[in-house]
Amino acid sequence: MSFKSKGGGGFKSHGAKAGERTTKNKAHGDTKPRPSFREVSAKLALKAVKKAERTAAKAGVAFSPWEDAFLTDVEARLKTYGRAFADPDKGAPGAALSVLQTYKLKEITAKARKSTEGASQGRKGFRSRRPAVATDPEEES
Repeated sequence: MSFKSKGGGGFKSHGAKAGERTTKNKAHGDTKPRPSFREVSAKLALKAVKKAERTAAKAGVAFSPWEDAFLTDVEARLKTYGRAFADPDKGAPGAALSVLQTYKLKEITAKARKSTEGASQGRKGFRSRRPAVATDPEEES
């Protein structure tokens, strides 16, 4: 039995230049270049900032002035430059947020999310079972 592929099987460039990655819309036959890691990272970071703001607004949480300024500043830098830090030693190449900015954004999001849950549920962990109710055979008669 032979296994032959029907479509040629190799990488086909859909009208892309050499070395350029593309995506092809099969319905329309359109090709467009794929976004770079840096563009995707900036878009995801901006989405995370907006999500933190939405979550806090929904919960009615008031951010401290520092947190509010941080979110506003990071959002403005992401829109303008595509990244929110300039020193390459502070984060990964192509990343939109530095390590500390990512950490602070997660803290702010957790603060907003925690207040939406109302009473803190927390983890319950392992619990011991209740002891089985022992029935005394003398009491049944």
